[in-house]
Amino acid sequence: MSEKLKTIKELADELGVSKSYVDKIIRILKLHTKLDKVGNKYVISKKQEKSIITRIENSKSTTETHTESTTQSHTKVDAEVDFLKEEIAYLKSNHDKQLTNKDKQIKTLSNLLDQQQRLALQDKKLLEEYKAEINDLKALKMPRSNPNYCSKLVWQAYYFGSGNLPVMYGISDSVVAPTGLPALFTPAYAPYQVGRY
Repeated sequence: MSEKLKTIKELADELGVSKSYVDKIIRILKLHTKLDKVGNKYVISKKQEKSIITRIENSKSTTETHTESTTQSHTKVDAEVDFLKEEIAYLKSNHDKQLTNKDKQIKTLSNLLDQQQRLALQDKKLLEEYKAEINDLKALKMPRSNPNYCSKLVWQAYYFGSGNLPVMYGISDSVVAPTGLPALFTPAYAPYQVGRY
């Protein structure tokens, strides 16, 4: 009978696992209360040994399956991480290109704005020069009012020579062009033949 029985240490060595792992399996299977004691060592019967071996093999199978599925999961995650890293690198390079383009656009717009401001300043200076020239030309071309010009004499003749009759409206100190004389007659005395002779 002692040939058939093995200690926990012997079974662990045979299976290539630690003694504590075999002890753990014995507790999981609730065999620790059913073990026989020879001397100061516990021994395992063939039936208990078979149960322990089956459980360890199932654990190894489950562990291998779990390890395999974990490895596959890690492989998928690694592939996704690699993809995301590539995507980040692409987006970063694209973002850098966009920033470079935006910097160029900003520089171009800044130059255009500077040119526009310079042109506006030149336009303003030219406008002021033109205004000054126009004022100078107006000063040269505009004759001073001379009280002895012909249309004033005509107006004076009708206005003062008609006695008390309201032949013409009064005028202020402004200059009256000869073509403006017909408008100065009152309606009752308005000339009926106006033209050039």
